[in-house]
Amino acid sequence: MTVSCLLPSTLTRLPNRALFIDRFNQSIAHSIRNEKQLAVCFLDLDDFKPVNDNYGHEVGDQLLIEVAKRIKASIREEDTVSRQGGDEFALLLNDIESYGQCESTLERILHTLAQPYLIDGNSHKITASIGVTLYPDDNEDIDTLIRHADNAMYQAKQSGKHRYHFFDSSHDKQLVQKHHKLDEIQRALINNEFTLYYQPKVNMVTGDVFGAEALIRWIHPENGLIPPLDFLPLIDSTDVELQVGDWVINQALQQMDNWLTQGIKLEVSVNIASHHIQSHSFFAGLETALAKYPAVDSQFLQLEILESSALGDLQTISQIIKTCQEALGVNVALDDFGTGFSALSSLKHLPIDCLKVDKIFIDDLENNPQTPLLLGTIIGFIFGNIKCHSRDGN
Repeated sequence: MTVSCLLPSTLTRLPNRALFIDRFNQSIAHSIRNEKQLAVCFLDLDDFKPVNDNYGHEVGDQLLIEVAKRIKASIREEDTVSRQGGDEFALLLNDIESYGQCESTLERILHTLAQPYLIDGNSHKITASIGVTLYPDDNEDIDTLIRHADNAMYQAKQSGKHRYHFFDSSHDKQLVQKHHKLDEIQRALINNEFTLYYQPKVNMVTGDVFGAEALIRWIHPENGLIPPLDFLPLIDSTDVELQVGDWVINQALQQMDNWLTQGIKLEVSVNIASHHIQSHSFFAGLETALAKYPAVDSQFLQLEILESSALGDLQTISQIIKTCQEALGVNVALDDFGTGFSALSSLKHLPIDCLKVDKIFIDDLENNPQTPLLLGTIIGFIFGNIKCHSRDGN
């Protein structure tokens, strides 16, 4: 039984995980004797799934066999490569004397794997991302070293793929802390620890309150009131951000519905993150939320998008805004206008209903006689007769 568990992987003929661990223990002893480093690498193929989906698993298997051969040909006889499962491979590189030596090997592997693969008359091109950690600088057991290399590989993927990344213990601690914080925020969402405050929007001519802006706050059971800037940046571009965004929309609509039963009809604006509005689930989620509250006029729900977010992917954002306006009847505001990101020719193409002028334009009204003229020119040039609100920055 002990011998069978150390057999190589059937498909690639590479060492399996058990044999890899056995080789690692030998390499550790060798590293200590020779006072040289050992590189533990985790390699994952980029965009391998489309090969299986479009050409079938047999072609995918042939590709993996060729990948294994190329990796093996790129390393020395004393080094080890093991298939961990799927399109993931682990490598042990012995006798590492410097970062430069290790980098040369990694670059050779990446270059070799990026060359075209001819299978059944079809040419396939894939790349790989590699994470690396060096023992004994990273003085941990094999499972931890592989996890560290895997974390570094993920960073290589995030940085654009087809590259390698060395594990950084301080960065890893930050990632762990961030994951813990994300888990805490998600639990807070489940435990109803979030609430919305409503900041009135006032017509400065008549003094009438015509709307409100929904502002999220976290009422922590131990730490009390937590302002948004202390937790919203942590969820930026994560799935948690989508969950929180959907929660805000639903809560705001529920409050609007409650107000209607009291004879109060107010426009309510909610802040929408760029990652949220561009997600595949955004439109369907918004449509479902509006359907829950048929008494609420969708025109009274305003989606607020930051100027910087809107300009990030102008064409995509513009199309999403237009779809929400035409299909659901909501209106859209551009928030923090004038904070330095503006490109007038680009903003002309945003189909927004309301412009929220940043505080920077308002503060100097008395001292700079040109400010009202400048502000009027910008609004007239881009937006014609849309509504224009001024923010106080709170």
